[in-house]
Amino acid sequence: MENPNRLIIRAFEQARDAGKIDWSRMTTAVLKNRILGLTEGHGREILNVAGRELARGFHWNVSHSASNASLGNSSETWSVNKGGYVNVYPDGHIRGGSGAKKVYPR
Repeated sequence: MENPNRLIIRAFEQARDAGKIDWSRMTTAVLKNRILGLTEGHGREILNVAGRELARGFHWNVSHSASNASLGNSSETWSVNKGGYVNVYPDGHIRGGSGAKKVYPR
């Protein structure tokens, strides 16, 4: 696994090399997405579901484009704004993305 500090530097270099005018500044969300693009997957775990091994980081990107919506499992509930998304893993874990906010538990 690559040094996390080096990944951050590479993310800024990528923005600079792509010709971004304000390449020396980026939001946390943009930085996260650039780092995800530089790594092999969206997660580190290899999950086994129904006796089958799923690729490291396997998940579904769940978005909602019509209006605000809620998504939950047995332990948490997320509110997803129009155009926002969450990642849902085969084990039921939900990870918030852009436009998503955990509403239960707080």
